[in-house]
Amino acid sequence: MPGKFTLDVEIPFPTERQAQIVCTTIAQDKPLKADELSHELTTKGSTLVIHFAAASNRSLRVGVNNMMDNIGTAIECLDELDLDKFQVEG
Repeated sequence: MPGKFTLDVEIPFPTERQAQIVCTTIAQDKPLKADELSHELTTKGSTLVIHFAAASNRSLRVGVNNMMDNIGTAIECLDELDLDKFQVEG
């Protein structure tokens, strides 16, 4: 059923690795009402790309807000852990 209302969001990150970490982390959270909302996460270089499809504008709004909250939490974790200092060369 999702699909009547769509939105594509691109979020740039400083590095490709950070975008991939956030994408992998956030992809684990599936929408609670899959019949009303779907999302697809990918990366394009250092950019996180999210495609939303929803049955209603309300479902789309709620889904986007939830996703942004989750991404904010993931970014806070990246910042707190300062993952650049753990980066392995090679």
